Amino acid sequence: MAGASNRKFQDKLQSQAKSNEAVTRSSMSKLIAFSLALVLLPISVYFVSLNRIFTGNSTYAAITAAITANVVLISYVAMAILEDDSGIKQKKSE
Repeated sequence: MAGASNRKFQDKLQSQAKSNEAVTRSSMSKLIAFSLALVLLPISVYFVSLNRIFTGNSTYAAITAAITANVVLISYVAMAILEDDSGIKQKKSE
């Protein structure tokens, strides 16, 4: 009897470890993606808007780049909050 309950406990620990690994990989991939977006998007938007939209006005191009950086940051925070809420709901259902 003790062997069966011990086996169930081990299976539960293994499934939790796999779940935690998947969450960690998912979180890290999102962090890397948003980090790259935070570096690349504002720089790209700055030069595109400087050369094509505002034709040389660097002030407006810089404002556009700053807005882009803020959008990326807000998106990351919103995604993290929504992801955290879904994790809480899953724990409550179990």
